[in-house]
Amino acid sequence: EATGWEESLKLAQEAEIPVILLDRGIEPDDTSLYVTRIAPDNGEVAKAVGEWAASTFPDGGNYVVLEGPAGVGVVNERNKGFEEGLGGSSLTKVDAQTANWSTEEGKSVLETMLKANNNDIQFVFAQNDEMGLGAALAVEEAGLTPGVDVQIATIDGTKPALEALAEGRLSFVAEYNPLFGPTALDVVNTVLDGGTVEPY
Repeated sequence: EATGWEESLKLAQEAEIPVILLDRGIEPDDTSLYVTRIAPDNGEVAKAVGEWAASTFPDGGNYVVLEGPAGVGVVNERNKGFEEGLGGSSLTKVDAQTANWSTEEGKSVLETMLKANNNDIQFVFAQNDEMGLGAALAVEEAGLTPGVDVQIATIDGTKPALEALAEGRLSFVAEYNPLFGPTALDVVNTVLDGGTVEPY
């Protein structure tokens, strides 16, 4: 959850404990409550998915979005970036629902979407790999071929997703860079030595 951190962060601040956020932010984003946030830009990662979709479907088509949990900042950032990447695309959004980052829910939610739309869905934007892998299972169970009848794009770049990409079951996997370790360590050392860092 991105909300509900204000009190804890204020206590850390009062105790003069510097807080560094890794990956996820807080809402509302009160930068006075932490030193910095180290994270990939969700908007830019999702924008790349939208740009890919727009170029892959120049004549349009129907698409759906499998989202993470409602109200989570990363979900909103990825939606906004994706829509920006689509630009003036002629793709038509027919549904968007949460599948809670889950393979099982990705499968069941897309099964329902496919039935509701008589299998007339050409593209699925799954906001993470797990939901995309579930979507591929739903497509197969509907008697369709992932990567042929329905293109599926995901974000993360996990090993199972990259394997599915190589097999053609996923069509596009945007890497969400998890390599924060060295940067985080540099930031911690700088802050502990009394230095300053950029807030994000």
